[in-house]
Order: sequence, then C-alpha cells, then structure tokens
Amino acid sequence: MSVWRESIRKKISEMRPLFTSLVVASLAGSLYAQHWAPIGATWHYPWTLNNAPPDPPTSGTYRFVSLLDTTINGQATRKVDSSVPTNDGPFYTHDVDGVAYIYVPATDAFDTLFNFNAIPGDRWTYVPMPFPLACTDESWVEVVDTGTTIMDALPLRWLAVNKHDVAEGIEYVWPDTIIERLGPLHSYMLPHEQCNTLVSPGVIGGLLCYSDAAIAYMDPSIGDCALGMGLASAEAATHVQLYPNPGLDGFMLTMPTGSSSLIAVYDAHGVQVHGPEPIATSTRVDTSEWPSGLYSIHLLDDRGRLAKAQWVKH
Repeated sequence: MSVWRESIRKKISEMRPLFTSLVVASLAGSLYAQHWAPIGATWHYPWTLNNAPPDPPTSGTYRFVSLLDTTINGQATRKVDSSVPTNDGPFYTHDVDGVAYIYVPATDAFDTLFNFNAIPGDRWTYVPMPFPLACTDESWVEVVDTGTTIMDALPLRWLAVNKHDVAEGIEYVWPDTIIERLGPLHSYMLPHEQCNTLVSPGVIGGLLCYSDAAIAYMDPSIGDCALGMGLASAEAATHVQLYPNPGLDGFMLTMPTGSSSLIAVYDAHGVQVHGPEPIATSTRVDTSEWPSGLYSIHLLDDRGRLAKAQWVKH
C-alpha cells in the first residue's frame, strides 16, 4: 500500500507544473475576456459638418449604444445604434475569443473589426461598408505594438496601430490606439468613416467617452462625460424652462413639444447627484433628499447641443 501511495505522490508531483500552467492559462483567459459591446455600452463621438461658405461649420455629438442581443445567420450578435441618424445607421457586432466582428450587409457575412490577439506585424483589411469611400479595399490596419492597461481594476489589452488608407495610388498612414471595450481612441470605431471624410463634408472625431457596467472612460480634454460633451464645444439649447428657482423639494423642466433630452445634475462640488436619464417635454425632478445648495443642470438635446442652468435649493 505504501508503494502505491508513493507512486501516486510521484505522479502528482510530476503533474503539478502542468496543472499550475493550466491554471495560469485559465486565469489569463478570464482576465483577457473582451466582452466587446456588452448591452448598455455607450460611446460618444464629436461630429463636424463643413457647410458651404459663408456658413460656419456645425458640430455636435453622436451617442452610440449597444441596445440588444439578436441573431444573424445563426450568430449571436449585438445591435449598436446612434442617438442621431448617421450614414452607418444601426450596425451589428460581437466578439469571439478576443476578435471583434461586424456584420457587412453587402456580403451577408461578418468581417474582422479588431483583433486583440494580434502581435506586432499582424494586419487586417478595412471592413467594406456599403457607401462611397475615398479608400480602396486595399486599405488596412497594421499592429505596431501591444500591451495591457488597467481601467477601473479591469485589465484591458491595447493595440498601437497604423491605419493605411490607400486611395488613387496614394497611401495615407494614421496612427491610433485601440483598447478592448473602448475601440479606437483617436477615430470612430468603424475605420471606413476616416476614409469617407475625404469625400464627405462631415467627419466623426475620436472617442470622447465610453461606459458600460464595469468601466468608464473620459477623454482628458473634456469635462462632462455624463452627457458626452466637451465644455468647450457646448452649444446652448433654446426654449428650456426651469422652475421654481429657487425651490425646495423639486423643479420642473419644460421643453418644446416633441423634443427630447438627457439630463444630468451635479452639486457644487461637481458630484453627479442625478442622471443621466432621458426626459421629454415636461419632467419633474425630485430633490427632496438633496441637501440645500447650488446645483448645475446639464441637458443634452437630440441634436447634440448642451444647455446648462443653475438651480438653488433652499
């Protein structure tokens, strides 16, 4: 019996390094689970429309939200839509083992959007989306460096990339950083939009804000991530009424019929005490639990314009 026990101990000892490596590999896999575009994930991007002179450019913010799970060709995927209509309309995306895919209607198939398993030197071609582009189907993304960053205690992989836009025999190279969950930091999440700006009067800029149930990100250059707007680019919405002001246990917001907005409220220390949540036409906000003081009310309307007002509680 002692010989049998000794034999078992020896086998366990021999297997321990393999078992340890398997555990480490399993933990690494769980740490690096991407979970691209989970339900409720929200991205904010600035947009600019170059009007014909002498009219100045107009600008605002697009808010994209991962809305629901659906199935396309037997593949579970997620619908991502914008608060404002765009050329892309809703699109469908999902991830499998660190690779994010997007549905391409023209081919009725999924194509690679990002590959977080890539190593320096790897590349993939741009997703062919169905509207005119300045880039050709030879445009591609090249990975030049990789690493991991910690965001809200969650390890996220990043890719330093060069985007190669090829058009009419000319190649333009744009550096960018792509982070798990967030996508690209310096351009729109769908790379063809960058090509489209060469033939379109409008452009979508780099990521302003991202949030989901686990993490939140805000571009350091802006000051109001809850509504996805930079303070410098805020444009006052008109015809918004706020009363009573000062007040005690609540206030009313009244807007033109048919309009809609997101509201967020901050106290005098900049702490968010309400929202962001959608409101429409006429809404009462309950403040009975708030301490007396000065509050800042931020409203983002459905045209991407930010209005601000101050309210005083007795």
